Amino acid sequence: FEGQVYQFLEMSKRRVQDFSSDGAINSKLEKILNGDQSEVEALSNYLFKHKLILDKTLNQNSIISLDGRVLASTDDSSIG
Repeated sequence: FEGQVYQFLEMSKRRVQDFSSDGAINSKLEKILNGDQSEVEALSNYLFKHKLILDKTLNQNSIISLDGRVLASTDDSSIG
């Protein structure tokens, strides 16, 4: 059981690294952080169409700011 937990954590770490190097995510996130709220929907849709499908064990993807605010998500009710 412990090995499975470590494997899951390692897989999650790689997924985060993948997201952090995605140019489309970085571009849209920069616009959101600069006040362009119209990019929230665009980034959320991008996560849904291009990232959520990469891992069937995930039911939601969210991007969270350093202060804990959900900036974009595949679950619209989580944003804010």
